[in-house]
Amino acid sequence: MFELQGQVVVITGAARGIGRAYVKAFLAEGAKVVAMDRSWEPTGFSSDTDSDFLDELKANHGDVLVATADISDARQVEGAYQSTLEKFGTVDVLINNASMRQRTLFPPTGRVTTLETTDPDWEKMFGVGVFGTLKVTRAFIQPMLEKQRGSIISLISGGALHQAQGGAYVAMRSNSREMPYQSAKAALLCMMFYLAEEV
Repeated sequence: MFELQGQVVVITGAARGIGRAYVKAFLAEGAKVVAMDRSWEPTGFSSDTDSDFLDELKANHGDVLVATADISDARQVEGAYQSTLEKFGTVDVLINNASMRQRTLFPPTGRVTTLETTDPDWEKMFGVGVFGTLKVTRAFIQPMLEKQRGSIISLISGGALHQAQGGAYVAMRSNSREMPYQSAKAALLCMMFYLAEEV
């Protein structure tokens, strides 16, 4: 079993939803957490209706670094990385959770056909989910490479996978109309497979 006591865990998209749950769970197991998000203001989505969570994290100053950073901005990522090294000296685990919601691009439902999307829609989605994740990984993997140990966990979606039916590959949730979100998740999955083979 992986010992979490004292391990430094970096979590992107930490302010709400799955990211928030990860932060709470790792802290409960004795880890030190770098909680990264581009905004800590409540949005009303994904269980973040108040600012109590941020206050909780700030009160736990010794074990938590709250890093406000947009992962699509290389300078902000580098700033968060340097702050992490200054506070904790290393990184043991990186959880790439941050992503852009489909509903942010196409409010209120997020449902749109592929042919209705525009190039800027894809650029925005990939800017966070793929290129942003790559920026974070390039930075925060460095202490792991030096130590020759560590873990990187990147969240994808079941809709990014394909299932063979009669010898053909089909989209798992084609009726959900989640482009370009699912394409970004599929690209992230592929990138992480290659990274795992390279390091």
